[in-house]
Amino acid sequence: MRISLRGKEGSGRAKSNLNSAMRIGLASLGMFGAGAVLLSSCGSSSSASTPTANSQASAPKAQDAQLFVDADTVSTAKATSCYLQNRFQVGDKILFRVKVFNGATGAAMTKSDLQSVVVGLPNGQNMPATYGNHKTDNFWTVAWTVPSNYQTGTINYTVTATGDNGASGKYVPFNVAASQLTIAPSSAA
Repeated sequence: MRISLRGKEGSGRAKSNLNSAMRIGLASLGMFGAGAVLLSSCGSSSSASTPTANSQASAPKAQDAQLFVDADTVSTAKATSCYLQNRFQVGDKILFRVKVFNGATGAAMTKSDLQSVVVGLPNGQNMPATYGNHKTDNFWTVAWTVPSNYQTGTINYTVTATGDNGASGKYVPFNVAASQLTIAPSSAA
């Protein structure tokens, strides 16, 4: 769209054209921004798989002496890559991925900074995660195969990180049914 401001300064037509263009531009920007927020909140595959050189600087901030814990679940069904998933069947392998940040500085925490990172299941099972390099990024992981006799439905798991300095943080998934980890009966059953 091309805007012309020719004519008398303060011309009603020029102002009207400018105001219309600004409204259209802002509306377009608003729609783009809402789409970007929607994609990032749902975890688009491109943002999850492509770390940025500035990822430590953009890490969320929390209170001093606390840790910020971020986690997700992925399927390992495809041998070449992991993909975000929160619906699994009995017998499936779930990979929990975790990143932990220092609440005061926003710096990513490594195995030399933390005593433990543990995924806790509602049945009392606690699974320690291990830290390592995963092709494009470093983070904590633990794999779990859903037992054949495990309850179906939503699973309210947690991830707890404990630092060497006594700091701690806990991840709890959103309490929204569509985004919670869900176990379904095996399709072979």
